[in-house]
Amino acid sequence: MTISRRSFIGASAAGVLAAGLPAVRTWGDSAIDVPIGERYITSYYQFTREAFRTLAANTLPNGPEYLHIFVQSAADIRPHRDAVNLVHSGGESFKYGCAFDLHRYKWQDASDDQLKAWAIEFRTAGLDASATCDYFAFNEMPDEAPAHPEIRQKVARLTRYLHSAGGGPTWRGVFYFTQKNLTPATWVGRSDELWEVIDETCDLVVGERFEKLSFATRHSLPELANFFDVMPKFLAASGDPHQIRIARDKYAILHSTYYGTKSTNWAGLRSDQSSPAELKGYLEKLVTATRMSEFGKRRIVFSPLDTMNLDSRMFGVLAEVIREDRCGKRN
Repeated sequence: MTISRRSFIGASAAGVLAAGLPAVRTWGDSAIDVPIGERYITSYYQFTREAFRTLAANTLPNGPEYLHIFVQSAADIRPHRDAVNLVHSGGESFKYGCAFDLHRYKWQDASDDQLKAWAIEFRTAGLDASATCDYFAFNEMPDEAPAHPEIRQKVARLTRYLHSAGGGPTWRGVFYFTQKNLTPATWVGRSDELWEVIDETCDLVVGERFEKLSFATRHSLPELANFFDVMPKFLAASGDPHQIRIARDKYAILHSTYYGTKSTNWAGLRSDQSSPAELKGYLEKLVTATRMSEFGKRRIVFSPLDTMNLDSRMFGVLAEVIREDRCGKRN
């Protein structure tokens, strides 16, 4: 049985995160402004209180050169105050992102005014003083967008509106590309507006690679690194300064951390078929391959840390892998 990732979104976050805040260890502060391309970035989509505590307590460092973005899809557009406070309790390097889940909207035939209205509504909720989100997260580029320039134009406008429509502060973003978006040969026509908007509004651009254990096992480290490099190399070779900056300073591969009892679109491993040691080997190989690339030395993304049938033993394994990796900092 295969379960859709999207069927999991929204239902679990409120109940799991509402149980209070952890006491976490902080390792300094990030008062100094470090350019985004020089920071060591980790990010996580969908997480529980237990997952956050495991990572924040003794794995993820604070400091001006670190950025840890925890992104959540909620049941509605209003962020959960407990979740926002939970992430902020980790320290200055910990930021909360609220997901704008595109699939919840009838965007295909929406007018420009409607796109702007949705963005303003989302901004009003996400920037509320009682639970201010540090980032919006555009979730996600439609699978069919590479073949349709008009879809990409609509996504660009909507992203711009999420950043600044309706007045108030500008809002930085995280942008997700699906795995089907990551094949350059499928991109038809120019996308200048899209890349310009993403570069100007977003600090992290995520390419999703939800792979199974068998994929990691049958490929060598150089082969995996080449798979992960396809999209950023395409951007870097474009000659366009926005695409080059995204590839060099903002692009990150997302790896599956699914470890549970059902086969799902998250891919990953079945906990009833693979041991925690096998999970660690799988994650270590993906992380090592990512760090082999010039585009993956400083940035990496993991998901999910919250979904149905997820084995919580994964949290400790992931934390150990990240500690050993030192968030990509090798010296």
